Amino acid sequence: MVRHRMSDDQWECIQDLFPKPAATGRPPRNPRDMMDGIFWILRTGSPWRDLPEEFGAWSTVWDYFDRWNADGTLSRAGATAGLPSSATLEPNTAG
Repeated sequence: MVRHRMSDDQWECIQDLFPKPAATGRPPRNPRDMMDGIFWILRTGSPWRDLPEEFGAWSTVWDYFDRWNADGTLSRAGATAGLPSSATLEPNTAG
C-alpha cells in the first residue's frame, strides 16, 4: 500500500519533531509507521478498526494519534509539511 505512505523526503521534513525513545520501558513503535497509519485514516475517512494491519494495531496507532494531537506534535508536523492551518486532525472516532 505504498500510495498511502510518506516518501523519504516527506519523512525527513518531520522526523525531528518526534521524541527520541526512552532508554527504559516498553520498546516504542516506529513513529513513521504510526504517522503513515494516521495519514491513512485521515485520507480514507475509515473507522480506526479498519486500519490495515501493515500499520500496526489500530488501538496503538490511535493512542499515538491521541497523544500527538494533544501535545501539538501533529499540528507542528502539518505546519512543517505545509498543510493549511485549517486542516483538521479529527478522523472518525468510532471504533
